[in-house]
Amino acid sequence: MSEKKQFRGMDLLICSLFPVSAVLFVLTAALVHGPWVRLAEVVGLLVVLGSLLALPLWVVLHIIFHHGRTATWALWLESGLAGVWLAFGSYSLLVTFVGGAISSLVAGLIGVALAVTPYTVHFLRFSSSRAATGSPGGRQ
Repeated sequence: MSEKKQFRGMDLLICSLFPVSAVLFVLTAALVHGPWVRLAEVVGLLVVLGSLLALPLWVVLHIIFHHGRTATWALWLESGLAGVWLAFGSYSLLVTFVGGAISSLVAGLIGVALAVTPYTVHFLRFSSSRAATGSPGGRQ
């Protein structure tokens, strides 16, 4: 009996964490300019900056290990969200060091590279299965 590919609980969790992280980012930015500066620094450092690295990494690992069990559209949605979130974080970090145009280009390239993760995983699995069987068409 084959397992139907569908939108699972882990996919819902991943997709809902991106808006939550964005809201926390805006909240900490607002708190920095108010009387709760120390709270904003702690929340900003732990939650927001941690999510800029942890969420995209989690999405990549989820795509690698659940590629055959999760619906393709869900993997593309997750990788797109992760790409946008990592591009936003990269731009925010790089703009202070290298300027606007170069940081936009680098952040965009990083975001696109992460957004095409489902295609990359599919390509790597297809080429490795083709090399393992020795046939040009993949598994026999």
